[in-house]
Amino acid sequence: ETATTVGLRLESSGQELVGMRPRSIPIVDMRARSFTLILDIDAKSKGLRPGMSVSASVPLGKPSEHMVVPNDAVLRRGDASLVVKIGADNIAQHVPVRVLFNTPNGFAVESLVPDGLAPKDQVIIEGNERIMPGTPVTPVDRSQPADEPAPEQPRK
Repeated sequence: ETATTVGLRLESSGQELVGMRPRSIPIVDMRARSFTLILDIDAKSKGLRPGMSVSASVPLGKPSEHMVVPNDAVLRRGDASLVVKIGADNIAQHVPVRVLFNTPNGFAVESLVPDGLAPKDQVIIEGNERIMPGTPVTPVDRSQPADEPAPEQPRK
């Protein structure tokens, strides 16, 4: 089952378009890992010319909830993918994950170990490639601007 609309990105300009009524031709080019998708696009779309390339992500199946982590949180090591989370007592823990698909907000992942990664867990997205398991870490809240000074600590 496919969506009734598909988001498109015009490669030459980055312009976002919407295609409607998707119809696919069921022949897959295994080398290019691609197939032909026919979409109706508004004729008034500016900058669109015959022969131009577009990219699209076509959702298949029914929508479901997945855990999404920032792209930089996922470490690729050969065939394995890992996320470094901040565990108890601020100790780094490497969690093997399976990357399911890419989203505008990051990668949808699932943990490969029971209780390995939960939606509320903090993950390390900067410098995670250098952290060894068991390393003590100091979490930093990325929702505050980095150039904002930290609050002064009381002196003893």
